[in-house]
Amino acid sequence: MTISQRTKNLKMSLSKSNIIKRGAAWSLALVLLISSADFVCAAETEGAQADTVGAQEPDKSTDIEEAQEPDKSAEVKEPESVQKEAAAGKQVRRLETEKEITKLCGEVFTIDVELVDETESKEEKAPEKETEAGEAEEDGVMAAQSGKEDETPAAQSGKEEDGVMAAQSGKEEDETPAVQSGKEEDGTKDGLGTEPQEDKSEATEAEKEERGDKPEEDAEGTAEAEREKNEEPLQYESSNPEIVSVEQRESGNPQIRAAAEGDAVITVTAPETEQYEKAQVQVLVHVTASKTAAGPETPEDISLTEMSILPASSLTAIENVAGGISLKWRKIEGAGGYYLEKSTTGRAPWNKVKITKGADAVTFVDRQVEEGAAYYYRVRAYEASGKEGLTGASKKITYLAAPVLSVGLSSAGTELKWNRVTGCKGYYVYRRETSQKNWTKAAEITQPGEISWRDTAAGNGITYIYSVRAYRGSSVSPYAGGKSYVRVGAPSVKSFKRKSSTKYKLTWKTNPSASGYQIQYAQNGMFVGAKKATVKKAKTSSYTLSRLAKKKNYYARIRAYKKVGGTTYYSSWSEAGNVKKTRTAKASLLSKKKKVFEIRKWADQKMFQYDTLQGSCTDGTYAYYLLFNRKVSKCKIVKVKRSNLKVVQVSGALDVAHGNDMTYDSHRKRLVIVHSTGVDPKRLTSVDPQSLGIIESKHVQIPKKLAGGSIADANGATAFSGVAYSSGRKQYVVLLSHNYNFVILDSDLEPVRYVKAGKKYNYVMQGIDATDDYIMVAQSPKTSKQKYNIITVYDWDGRYISKINVKKGYEIESIYHVGSKYYAGFYRSYYKTRYKNVIKKVKVKGKEKKKKVKVKYREYQRDNYVYQIKGI
Repeated sequence: MTISQRTKNLKMSLSKSNIIKRGAAWSLALVLLISSADFVCAAETEGAQADTVGAQEPDKSTDIEEAQEPDKSAEVKEPESVQKEAAAGKQVRRLETEKEITKLCGEVFTIDVELVDETESKEEKAPEKETEAGEAEEDGVMAAQSGKEDETPAAQSGKEEDGVMAAQSGKEEDETPAVQSGKEEDGTKDGLGTEPQEDKSEATEAEKEERGDKPEEDAEGTAEAEREKNEEPLQYESSNPEIVSVEQRESGNPQIRAAAEGDAVITVTAPETEQYEKAQVQVLVHVTASKTAAGPETPEDISLTEMSILPASSLTAIENVAGGISLKWRKIEGAGGYYLEKSTTGRAPWNKVKITKGADAVTFVDRQVEEGAAYYYRVRAYEASGKEGLTGASKKITYLAAPVLSVGLSSAGTELKWNRVTGCKGYYVYRRETSQKNWTKAAEITQPGEISWRDTAAGNGITYIYSVRAYRGSSVSPYAGGKSYVRVGAPSVKSFKRKSSTKYKLTWKTNPSASGYQIQYAQNGMFVGAKKATVKKAKTSSYTLSRLAKKKNYYARIRAYKKVGGTTYYSSWSEAGNVKKTRTAKASLLSKKKKVFEIRKWADQKMFQYDTLQGSCTDGTYAYYLLFNRKVSKCKIVKVKRSNLKVVQVSGALDVAHGNDMTYDSHRKRLVIVHSTGVDPKRLTSVDPQSLGIIESKHVQIPKKLAGGSIADANGATAFSGVAYSSGRKQYVVLLSHNYNFVILDSDLEPVRYVKAGKKYNYVMQGIDATDDYIMVAQSPKTSKQKYNIITVYDWDGRYISKINVKKGYEIESIYHVGSKYYAGFYRSYYKTRYKNVIKKVKVKGKEKKKKVKVKYREYQRDNYVYQIKGI
């Protein structure tokens, strides 16, 4: 192949690759290799760089003889003057992409960026001119091959006739298959190691396939890949990684993640190279929770050109405080102030709840909040001119009010109680001694319905301060007001013995940390109306009670106390001295003028309708009795004046199912009835004691877990069979039907604590009553071998106290007390024989006649009585 043919092929390949239209800069100088003489000629970089730097003349002083055999180990270098000019006049590129985009929160995406040569872009826009270069192209010679701006193909063709071939010193980015072909037709190679090729424009497709040529587009793709490989990768940086984060990958554009709602600017950079200056572009990214078809959801979104250069401010602190939510955010230098925005959904609309002035105004307390509600906040700085900066990441918080805490004692330790906090998921319990400044977390309660805790590890006589906080996720309420308490260990009774007809002596085990002791003594084991005696020395271990009623039985119990800072703290009561674990009480029937008080008759209710006594209670002046109708599963309340047993009122039919038990709430002045059976056996119905009409009915929802019990215990609480109210504790206790344990309710009938009863007797559970210290359960026999009805006594922690035997023959249903006097309701079931005249047809002498016949039958009867129980 001749030199002119080589030149022609080179010209055609360069023309086809559209170097000028593509704007690709040649990074290496073209070298003309003379195949016959092996002469190497250095050429300057072509294209946009040649426009900037200018063409360089070859060093004419170079000895041709020396150039014919160069040192191949030496690197070919540009003249020093050329290097200086290139460094001073680097080419310019620009990055093109979208200026503003909107993405959904959680979305992962990429940003498409195109790198454009600024110089070639200008050339593409210039009008075409008939130049010498154009004429040269028609003659088959390409201009500017040597890197000189004014060199013409004519000059090159002259060189070709002298045996000089234009070639590349390195691989060009748009090198054509003609240059890349490895097939050697004339057995020689040019200076690049590229074999001379035939003119492809004259070759047929078959010839191309026979030669093994690659398709033109494949060659261009290879060149493009080679160019990308040699370029520095684009760099991506987020102004606010909390909003939009950049995740680099080994190849290709990085993944970008919309992490949180707000605004961020992504800066894309093409790094500076030896040939090009650094190029940058910014993309404003709005991240929203949702997006409409019309574009960004938030109307406040503003374009990058309208935004301030102020960076995004972010919330640095957000917490619940008394009466509101306190917020603090990062200070932005140069800010004229800040917009604090709030949303209830984390999406638009975002409302400006506060506009602050000055760069230092970075705090605010939002008091327009509701308990249990969730809020999202974000901050945007603005300039004095009004231009707004970017929004920071929004943060969520649930407003939780501080619990209201009370601290008291129980037999098991210091007991903390607090109210339910709306919207919380649990509570943190804290404790510290008076000498400590920092709180120690004593317990974490994971159920919102568990609103009490007992400190069983508190030391005897040590003062502790307690607090509680509600939580939901990362949202935490303020601390409940710290409550101090001193746990005092209870003394134990050694003996309680009669010394004379009017004296008893009590001895006990002392508590060295106590300040003294308090003694209670009474003629009833429930200590209702008990008298008190005080021992002021901690070392004293005995005390004699005197001036007692002659030959009367007394019961006594003792507790220790400790005075700290003007406050007296008590231990729990000891077990009662002289109280037998099992005892028999006497029962006397209530009557008036020798007329037995039978409730159904005195209330004028018919047999087989409202004829069965169930619950009973008293407000002190009046007693209230529930009569159950076995046919329609409803009840009536009979109101009786206690002083004369006069029935003063009978209610209408009440939809309270079985109405198994009833109590009186002395604080809210209402009667409360437990249903026991029916569609909702955990329903409690409140009744007005004046009108005897229903106020409300409430289903008691047992939480997933209650203090004192397990999840299984709570799940098993399916029905209530008894209810009682303690005026001193301001709490209710309900008896569970399935296992005879208890659930304590607050004054709003909300569950507070699960109590497991101690020793249990296999009798039928009926109604219950309660004092501030004890719970009494009425039980009737299950079998004929059980000789008595019984009353089982527990304390409010479920500890078994005693069993009291009472009258058998009638079935005990309910109990109540007035002061130290106890009463129990019974009903008696029996059959009564009756006779009825019935007309029957009989045959007399073969003829059928009607005749009156007296028929005997038994009728099931129930009578209802009230007994006073003595000796409890």
